[in-house]
Amino acid sequence: MLQKMDPEIRKKIVILLKKCGYSELTPLQEKVIPPAFQNKNIIVQTEKHSGQTLSYALPIMLQTDFSYSGLKIIIIASSVQNIKSISNQFRKLFVKKLTSLQTITIGTEKNIKKEFRLLQKQPDIIIGTAERFIDHIRRNNLILDGLQTAVIEETEITDYEGFEKDLEFILSKMTAAPRLFAFTEVKSRTEMLSQLIKKAVIITKDEWKQTEGTKEEKIDMKVDENEEKYEGLFKNIIKEIKEESDPVELSRLNKIIKKNVPFFLRKYLTAYLFSTYMNSAGSIKTEAGNTKTLFLNTGKNKGLYSGELIKIIKTASDINKDKIKQIRILDNYSFIEVSDDAADILIEKLSDWNFRGRRLSISHARNNRRSGTAEKKPFKNRNR
Repeated sequence: MLQKMDPEIRKKIVILLKKCGYSELTPLQEKVIPPAFQNKNIIVQTEKHSGQTLSYALPIMLQTDFSYSGLKIIIIASSVQNIKSISNQFRKLFVKKLTSLQTITIGTEKNIKKEFRLLQKQPDIIIGTAERFIDHIRRNNLILDGLQTAVIEETEITDYEGFEKDLEFILSKMTAAPRLFAFTEVKSRTEMLSQLIKKAVIITKDEWKQTEGTKEEKIDMKVDENEEKYEGLFKNIIKEIKEESDPVELSRLNKIIKKNVPFFLRKYLTAYLFSTYMNSAGSIKTEAGNTKTLFLNTGKNKGLYSGELIKIIKTASDINKDKIKQIRILDNYSFIEVSDDAADILIEKLSDWNFRGRRLSISHARNNRRSGTAEKKPFKNRNR
């Protein structure tokens, strides 16, 4: 199944695995990852040491929408020990600087007040027990409106009936209909979970065990030649910095960057400058297609978030996600940058679409080329 996935996604998976020190996927990961990248709800019968955390961590890292700040993923663990295990796995990924997602844990300490400060920082991922999630929801410390993914890791539970009621309560607070992953070690509980998680792909232990040792199901771990070119080029650049560059001049430029570029945008500036350098040098060409910006008459104040908008687009049309280049959700309206050939299709399909009792209106965004106001306005509002 992995070999049938999009080549670009396969390449990214390979790069992440290699940087984390893994040489191959486990049978469970081989079975779970393909439907995960199709944004399907998944219920899996698992067992210890089968690699379940990485099976959802990889899709999370590669599919999370970064266009807005705030909570994007919650992971509901069945015990404090389970929280620590999941947190350690994510920390391993973050130490390798493979993602900028900010993660906190809740429920590992008895004193709930210590977690208030952590929640105020608007983390991207929260890992915690069901009981502690409920505590914070009832105290209005936790809002699940913009949630993109929710994960349930159910292991070694004695009071399953109570855990099931806790899950029902938490799921009822998710207004954005996020993608759901659920993992259980007991086969009979997959049926119970399916009552909570509708339209889910159910993967039993027998199904993913069958992929073990099947060569045709194994992902090709060879990194394409462009990655090798990048690595060689970076080594040459670092060597040139150490041996030939003027440290005083570099220090002066670094101060200018710190003064004019916000901290959280500096890594994107680096990537942009490197991409520009590569294109101008002609070392590796990237395909650049024409795009158009569309205006949508609703935004955050009406409960619209990027993940939900993408789901609406997929439901209303057959447009591939790759055609969507950028989404900017503002308070009262939104902008969608799409490929040139997808713009008119979206206007036709989304016009008069019923979103929470309101008819959507979508059109080409005005583009004042002399003043550039069409581009400046959304960025100004977004930074309020």
